[in-house]
Amino acid sequence: MSAPLLEVTGLTTHYRLPQGTLRAVEDVSFRIEAGETLGVVGESGCGKSVTARSVMQLLPPRIGRIVAGSIVFDGAEEPVDIASLDPNGAPMRAIRGGGIGMIFQEPMTSLNPVYTIGEQIVEAIRCHGDLSKKEALARAVELLGQVGITEPASRVRQYPHAFSGGMRQRAMIAMALSAGPKLLIADEPTTAVDVTVEAQILELIDELKRERGMSVMLITHDLNVIGESADRVVVMYLGRVVETTTARRVFDAPAHPYTRGLLGSLPAIGRRERLRPIQGSVPGPHERPPGCPFAPRCSEAMEICRRQPPTFRIDAETSVACWLHEEAGGQ
Repeated sequence: MSAPLLEVTGLTTHYRLPQGTLRAVEDVSFRIEAGETLGVVGESGCGKSVTARSVMQLLPPRIGRIVAGSIVFDGAEEPVDIASLDPNGAPMRAIRGGGIGMIFQEPMTSLNPVYTIGEQIVEAIRCHGDLSKKEALARAVELLGQVGITEPASRVRQYPHAFSGGMRQRAMIAMALSAGPKLLIADEPTTAVDVTVEAQILELIDELKRERGMSVMLITHDLNVIGESADRVVVMYLGRVVETTTARRVFDAPAHPYTRGLLGSLPAIGRRERLRPIQGSVPGPHERPPGCPFAPRCSEAMEICRRQPPTFRIDAETSVACWLHEEAGGQ
């Protein structure tokens, strides 16, 4: 069996702030196989974006740092542990963009307003290749056309403010794909667009994935997006993984109370029962309880849940951090 394209093991990322250490991500593990889409889901503040930025070594300098764990990427000449690399060194710069591309959550703040769309894509292309400016510009026009921008030869000369939200997101996708990465990280790629454009963006990412043979790490707070696009799912809560399973099983047989809570909060056409929102809100990382992080909001919590964080494997497809599955995990 071939090695995963990306294997994250025990990732722990902390932020050093004036008020103390903020434990943003704690002991996170998952893998992404070649050609698959892994969905990472959870409410805001659950550590999804920090996990993605850790993989890309894009943490705030002198503030954010990986304190434990490994991030093994098998998409270069040989497997490399990203967590051991200098964020500003040549090997990491080669992986960032060349091996792993990233679409950021808000394209308007990610695109530089004083440079044209073409200039920004050209810069990304030339960082990872020996093309001339003219050749890179022609490639930028080609990429804009591939992501569905009409009249790309003229659009390439426009500034970000002239693009709609959906067009800016498409331009970000073009930039992320400019160096031919093997893994695309899409961090909430449809947050700033309406539902019609959302469907188009997700369809575009899936189409490009198939055409290029890429893998995708799709970060979202919306399980409906996961159901449409992902092969497997990682559910995160308060910086930890609480469930890992297949996309099919997360809807048919969710194992963790938090996953069931997310599903109960989803509106659906033809649904007659009332929504069942999760009570309370995600606490800050500095308020993480000693046991299961979800215990204070869980209607099924037991005494042991408040004292000791659990982790069990139900079967080959599903692992879950919940004491309710102690017997299944022991089989």
